[in-house]
Parts: sequence; C-alpha cells; structure tokens
Amino acid sequence: MDKRRDIRKVIDLVKDRFPAVHVEQFRVTHPSDDDGIWYFAMPSAERDEIQIENSAGECPFLIERIRDTDRRLSDTVEQTVAILVDHLETASNNNVPLAVCLVSGGMDSCVTAAIASRENTQVAFLHISYGQRTEAREREAFNLIASHYNAYRVLDVSIEYLAKIGGSSLTDEKIAVTEADLESTEIPTSYVPFRNANMLSIATSWAEVIGASTIYIGAVAEDSSGYPDCRPDFYAAFQQTINTGTKPDTNIEIRTPIIELSKAEIVKKGIELNAPLHLSWSCYRSEDLACGTCDSCALRLRGFERAGEKDPIGYRN
Repeated sequence: MDKRRDIRKVIDLVKDRFPAVHVEQFRVTHPSDDDGIWYFAMPSAERDEIQIENSAGECPFLIERIRDTDRRLSDTVEQTVAILVDHLETASNNNVPLAVCLVSGGMDSCVTAAIASRENTQVAFLHISYGQRTEAREREAFNLIASHYNAYRVLDVSIEYLAKIGGSSLTDEKIAVTEADLESTEIPTSYVPFRNANMLSIATSWAEVIGASTIYIGAVAEDSSGYPDCRPDFYAAFQQTINTGTKPDTNIEIRTPIIELSKAEIVKKGIELNAPLHLSWSCYRSEDLACGTCDSCALRLRGFERAGEKDPIGYRN
C-alpha cells in the first residue's frame, strides 16, 4: 500500500537524521473503518491520531490527523520529520531525564557511561581530544562505547591547544611516558595541566544548550595523589563555578559516581553493569596492543588482578 511505503520513508528519514531513536519499536496501525486515521505509536498504544513517542514511551507528540483515506502521507513526509526531530531535540524540556557523560574511551569512563545509562532515559556522549598520543585509538573506543549504549547524542570536540601549551608526556613527544610507579606520590609526567577543568567547561556549555541536568565524569580519587584535578574537592569547587556562571534557570549537577571506588571496585562495578570493558582503551603509549607498563595500564591491570578478573584487552607486556 502507498501509505505503508510512505510511512516507511518517514521512518527511514528519521533514522538518518536522528539515529538514536529506536524507530524499530514503532509500528503503524490500520486506519479505522470510519475515518481512515493513521498513526505512529508504541505497540501497546491505542489512539485515533498520528502520534510519535520515544522508545521509553515518553513525550507523545501529535503530528497530524489524516481523515482523507486517499491522501498520500508522502505529501507531508518532510514536514513530519522536521516536527519529529524538533520535538526530540527538545525532549529534555518535557521531563525526560537527560545527562551529558564525558567518555574518553578508557575503563573508568566506560563504567561511568554504564552508570549514566542506567540512571537516565537519555545520555549524550561527549568525547574531547587534546592532542594526546593515543588520540585516534581513544576516539575509536569512544565511538564503540557510544554505539553500544545507543547514545542519544554524540559530540566529539578537539581542544588541541592543550598540546600547544604542553607540559605533559601525553601531548609532548619530547617528554617520555615513564614506567609506572604505583607507590609514588609525585605528580606523573602524564598529568595534563588543568585538563579536567577545560573538559568540564565544554560539558557544561553543551549541557546548558541541550537542557541536560547532569554531567557524569569518571574521576577516581585513587588517582588524585598524581592528578590534582581528580580530587573530590576539585569537583565541589567546579560545581560552585557552574552554579555561579550559568543562567539563573540552569540547574546542572556534576556526578562523579566512581570517585570513591578503587580500580578493583570499578572493574567489579563494570562487570555488574555489563559495561563493555572489552571496547575500552586505557594505554597512554600504544594504539594497537596496550603497553602494560604505563601508569594507566598498570592501574588497570592491578584493578583486574585484585578483582580476580581477566582483562579482556590484549597487552604487549
């Protein structure tokens, strides 16, 4: 039937424009005998109007009534898609929980993404590259994790000015990535000066624009002896900055759900939540096989060992 074909066209256009929508969960009912009304709805819905909902059944939106059984839906395809996309893009204003999650592609951010996805209906995934050695591999891990969780939105931002500023072995090839010393209390060469503040600023800007109420970041206090911007008091201070520096009606909370966990506890939490740890990448040096000896690899390996689990990624050493 022409209408079924045209409705399929609407669905395809929606999927192309807004891939996070679970269009597969929608169906089209037969028009009733008396008025010929067609509608999109969740399978359990019974309505006599065209209506579109998201995969959670939230935010029903009336698109159009069609009472002329001879009318071609294709006449309104583009308009229908435009209305739907506009509606979905402002869904956060209709009491749908929306969060921004910073995802580097590493194990900690992978588990944080799992927690954010468990706690929110919609999660926008944010990746920020800064000229680091393993930038391409981390971006690949981010994209895989975002795809795994069917991210509501994805934003990939570059702040390579941090590489121009330098001061870190992650961004300056003149500075060697040192072998891990897990007992040291010194700040390692891998510390990128004030990196997390830069990232949180971008996350806050995006959250304010899209109407997200929460920002998730996978900071871990166990790392705070080496990385000062992983300390709980840093995030408490930045929360005050957000409260002071955003619009009066903006209400954005920083969530650090794993900050008090050890690496072993993070591994266990990830397994509990079925986080795709096999898709994550933590190595500071390598983009094919993880080196196994940099700070990040060593902390990750120790976490898996103490958790009594096998790390699913491969190592050179």
